[in-house]
Amino acid sequence: MPAPSSVRVTFDESHSQAWTTRREVAREMQPSRPGDASYADAADLLGRHDVRVTAHVTGPLDASALAAADVLVLAHPSEPQWERTVPGGSSPRLTDAELDAIDRHAQEGGINLWAAPSNDQRP
Repeated sequence: MPAPSSVRVTFDESHSQAWTTRREVAREMQPSRPGDASYADAADLLGRHDVRVTAHVTGPLDASALAAADVLVLAHPSEPQWERTVPGGSSPRLTDAELDAIDRHAQEGGINLWAAPSNDQRP
């Protein structure tokens, strides 16, 4: 039996993200060019280096959800009116309780990686 991964990376996909680690979801979001909505190759690469990658797809980002994450990736939440997003996602805006949980995650040694487009001109 292989040794368990020493690093666990969780991608948040519960806040209307425009990108996903799941290939089948990327194909649903962008049928003609699924790679334009996919972090699947990055997730696969991490997996080949014994990093356990999961997607948080439902529910709030609370202490329970973050307990399984050494690294939390919050990547490109968006409003569905602007671009295709993961199906079933909630608001792209984090609640105060989620922000508090993410802050505690960092205070307890977790790493939070925030990624968003820098050229977004929308209000």
